[in-house]
Amino acid sequence: MRRFLAGMMVTFALAWAQTEKAQVNGSVVDPSGAVVADAELTAVHTATGGRRVVRTNAQGLYNLPFLDPGTYDIEVQKEGFRTAARKGIKFDVAQVARLDFQLEVGALSERVTVSAEGPLLETGSASLAHLVDNTRIVNLPTNGRNSYGFATLIPGVRASRGFTEVAYGMYNDQFVSINGSRPNQNSFLLDGGANSNPAFNGPAMFPSLDSVEEYKVQTNNFSAEFSNSAGGVINLVTKAGTNQFHGSLFEFLRNDKFTANDFFINRAGRKEGPFRFNQFGAAVGGPLHIPGVYKGKDKTFFFASYEGLRWVRGLITTGTMPTLLERQGNFTETRTGAGQVISVYDPFTTAPDPARPGRSIRTPFPGNMIPTARFDPVSRNLLAYFPAPNAPGAPNTNVNNFATNPYMRRASAWSNPCSARSSRRGDSGNSCYGESGK
Repeated sequence: MRRFLAGMMVTFALAWAQTEKAQVNGSVVDPSGAVVADAELTAVHTATGGRRVVRTNAQGLYNLPFLDPGTYDIEVQKEGFRTAARKGIKFDVAQVARLDFQLEVGALSERVTVSAEGPLLETGSASLAHLVDNTRIVNLPTNGRNSYGFATLIPGVRASRGFTEVAYGMYNDQFVSINGSRPNQNSFLLDGGANSNPAFNGPAMFPSLDSVEEYKVQTNNFSAEFSNSAGGVINLVTKAGTNQFHGSLFEFLRNDKFTANDFFINRAGRKEGPFRFNQFGAAVGGPLHIPGVYKGKDKTFFFASYEGLRWVRGLITTGTMPTLLERQGNFTETRTGAGQVISVYDPFTTAPDPARPGRSIRTPFPGNMIPTARFDPVSRNLLAYFPAPNAPGAPNTNVNNFATNPYMRRASAWSNPCSARSSRRGDSGNSCYGESGK
């Protein structure tokens, strides 16, 4: 049996929806605890050099929204105080963090730097969420490179087996229940845009593992911006280019040359069915640089990925077929598991049972054999299409006396042809992405 699954869907969208962005807020005070108004706070994305600048208000408070998930260096400056800097601050997808600063009296040229801080507490949100970071996505074992499959590691998340395996069918890989909700009540987001299949509310597109930066599984109490969900929210962010070129090239291979034959197929004397599994692709990202024309460092970046799947495998099937005697109407060897012959009754001999009113009796065929003249012509013609038994079957009953291994072929592709982000002083950045579904 052959089956081809292939498709292409490409979309391009600006990042108007900001549900995947992080934000940080806090206060700036002096050594006495008094607020410091009009202090300048600068956040620099360490991977891209993108800068964001805000100032504290009259109450010494600041808010820095719409941050791309990633690592930042943040510094605060105010005339009459030393510059306060914190390096290596990690902001996750859809995180609402709080970060307070205390400035020391001194010259502006003097710096107080704090490095290697621990993860920030998400005090600005009451949402119950768990992050699936890039380290786990890259390093944990997975069968089929399904990026969403790691969500099942989160407490309260239950899914069918297909949700964690190769995504190819647009049905078996759709259903996941979060905290007891129905499997079609979740919301999937991709770079801030909707990624829910309208038919099942499962993932519409499955980004390649090499293109996923991280995602957050929000299981309870998420804010109103995450609408259309009575279950949970799975919010995924793809990678964007940085100031350094990075890339990967991969192929995962399985082949029948490395496997043994199935037990039932081998017992039936049939050869092992074909098995070819090739999952391959590439990813590359970096600054958009055109020699002599445009220098993209600290400004414009790109990231592109492709993943293909070629899968051919035997579809092992066992069943029960009529024996050669039964095809001729001879049921003298048709027995129960205990070895007793099963009588075949003539339906035309049906008559009331005098010993049991309301019930009927029938007479067995002589010799437990159905005359060929009694065969229905349609049934006789259909019988020619039933394959002959090719396996011993169970003792007495001959159950499972047939085994076969026709093969099915699947092909699919995922691609992310464009993922570019532009960062300039004071803006939140634009992004475009394309995705090819199954």
